[in-house]
Amino acid sequence: MEKKDFILASASPYRLALLEQVALCPKLVCPADIDESCLRFETPSRYVKRMALGKAWRLCIREKTCLPAIR
Repeated sequence: MEKKDFILASASPYRLALLEQVALCPKLVCPADIDESCLRFETPSRYVKRMALGKAWRLCIREKTCLPAIR
């Protein structure tokens, strides 16, 4: 399976298995270790965006590198 140009910031073996089922294999698996609790009154879409940005920033800081095009 070809490695794709993305980092999986999750420790979940189930998430990795789901990605592999659709032929997506991350270049790197690097859990971000952030608090994934929902905020009170947070919508699902805002939660997902907050998690994606939080994990990306945590990896940027930990790996001392910038990730391209975080939106």
